[in-house]
Amino acid sequence: MDPANSTPGQVDWQADPYWRNRRLSPAQIQVHDVVLAPSRTDTGAILEMKEVLSSSLLPELQNRDRLSNSISFEAATKTRNEQIHLKSLVAEYGWLNGLRGSGVQKSIHDPPELRKCRWIHISSKFPDYLKGCLVGLSDWTQDPAENVAALHSLEHYINQNERFSKHGRFFSPFVEILSTDYGDKRDLDDRPLLLSVPYLDWTVEGQPPPLRFQIGMY
Repeated sequence: MDPANSTPGQVDWQADPYWRNRRLSPAQIQVHDVVLAPSRTDTGAILEMKEVLSSSLLPELQNRDRLSNSISFEAATKTRNEQIHLKSLVAEYGWLNGLRGSGVQKSIHDPPELRKCRWIHISSKFPDYLKGCLVGLSDWTQDPAENVAALHSLEHYINQNERFSKHGRFFSPFVEILSTDYGDKRDLDDRPLLLSVPYLDWTVEGQPPPLRFQIGMY
């Protein structure tokens, strides 16, 4: 798919077999970038959340095979079954790695491709998306074995906190760091975090409405 020949907001993702054969494609996600922007009142920089249209992700998605071409599965795990499972996840969700940033915005004068952080919203239709996001959005250039340990922790906490009701599957509220094996090798900000907030109430005035239905998995 050539970005030069694509009209913003009008990309036909199904026209590319690469996306047509995947459970998750850019058409199914919502991306927002949190950036520093100049204040309209000249009082300094402010934080803005800007929507990123899926069509504008095309240049970044030129690196959709970067992870699958660079990851060392043997360095990540010595277990053959785990290597096969990891290869399957990378083949399916590895394109997400192209959405990682190469730097963090420090001031409003930094290059426009930098940002403070990126928010990617993905439907909770399939619980496998959690594993796919962890694999696809992780940095595999440092210590891939640590990412595999985080994947094990993710599976453990899913099994521990998943609940079932007549309305479907859901998580109980919890927060966990996905691996406790980092020691002092990484700052807390670099560790993957699993946060479950299954019930959200955006009410700002008056009494909150009664909870009538349990929300699906997030």
